Amino acid sequence: MVDQLKTNGAEILVVDDEPIVLNFTATLLRREGYAVAEADNGEEALFVFKQNQSSVKLLLTDVVMPETTGPELALDLLQLKPDLKILFMTACCDSLPNALQRCSVIVKPFTIRDLVKSVGQLLARANPPCSAGLPLVGSVLERLAKGGSS
Repeated sequence: MVDQLKTNGAEILVVDDEPIVLNFTATLLRREGYAVAEADNGEEALFVFKQNQSSVKLLLTDVVMPETTGPELALDLLQLKPDLKILFMTACCDSLPNALQRCSVIVKPFTIRDLVKSVGQLLARANPPCSAGLPLVGSVLERLAKGGSS
């Protein structure tokens, strides 16, 4: 369950089904001064996002999760907030679909420096790279549905 104190004023929504990765990532971002909300699945992420929609600027999500994948979650949230910035996390960089490679991706395991740099650069961009083209994310979903890796 989400700790409500962690979600107030959230600038970044971090979603990962692995508790260690979720806690580590959220803790690092908080130490860098970011307000962070956490969720361990897509359903919880959607709830947290709706509670903090006006303040969430970035979705940092794992690609492969049970039930709702990271790209599926991104599509849902982009319907609610088209200017949301998306950063995918994945451990499967060698089998990443081409469409996902055009989005912002950080490969696990990542260093503190890599995480902070990726988040900072993405938040500084005027236009999010993936929200401008929902078809890119849609093509990733098609590949995932056909059993493609992410």
